[in-house]
Amino acid sequence: MNLDFELSMRLRLPIAPNPDRQSLYFFNLYRSGSSLTEAIAVSFARSVGLMPYNLSQALYDMGVEYFDAQNYNHSSVHLARGQQLQKLSLLGGYLFYGFREVPLDWAEGFGPIDTSVMVVRDLRDIGISQFYAAAGHATDNKVLSNHITALRASIADTGLEEFVLRNDTVNFLNRIGGCYRPMVEAGMPVIKYEDMYVDGALSLRRMCEEVTRPLVPYVSEDWSFENFLSRTEQSVAGSGRLKNHKTGGTIRNYEKLSADVLEAYTDKLRPNLELLGYV
Repeated sequence: MNLDFELSMRLRLPIAPNPDRQSLYFFNLYRSGSSLTEAIAVSFARSVGLMPYNLSQALYDMGVEYFDAQNYNHSSVHLARGQQLQKLSLLGGYLFYGFREVPLDWAEGFGPIDTSVMVVRDLRDIGISQFYAAAGHATDNKVLSNHITALRASIADTGLEEFVLRNDTVNFLNRIGGCYRPMVEAGMPVIKYEDMYVDGALSLRRMCEEVTRPLVPYVSEDWSFENFLSRTEQSVAGSGRLKNHKTGGTIRNYEKLSADVLEAYTDKLRPNLELLGYV
């Protein structure tokens, strides 16, 4: 005998102070300056009179996933194949951020392409970063804790080159790149994390410029980039997690892999590397 339960939930969003303004969206892949992108998103939202809202975190705090990690072609059953997420486009006055991946069926019906931006990183480097960062990953809610626990178990007694070629690693990387395919192919602006580096260090100014450039046409004319940048710099300086971001990351680490491993790794990820403009 099977007992089937349908989970119902209601997520109450904070009230947007300017609901007549166009809502904006920030997306970014895992390990792609994610925390810095979030700080930029919040500062940008407040500088243009929008309500910043991390939908992913709100759902995770309730123990709910908005994607199916086993079958990324569909949303989590909790969110009815993306139908609830599609309602976000009806809301004005928000800046939605915090997305690392999205349900493919939401991406297929996603309308506000021009008012969105996504920060990406070479998938090969994301896999390498996952390997080295697993021990320090935050596990402050049930959803993330489950994923990180599984990741740590998969890395135990495993070398880097073995890890990056594992089916689980390759499937994860193809999932997080491929889920955005409909959005990217529809023309959503894509910002490469690697292009934010100047003289070997991540440039906060450049990142602020590039991430917000596609969205400036949708904010008021009296918006000031310098005020926004100053607000972001203060936010970064006041954050123990972010203040050392300029020396905290490296790029193109995949070039250090042995030639045969790099070739196999690239071939396994090629369609989505091509999608994001890396090969």
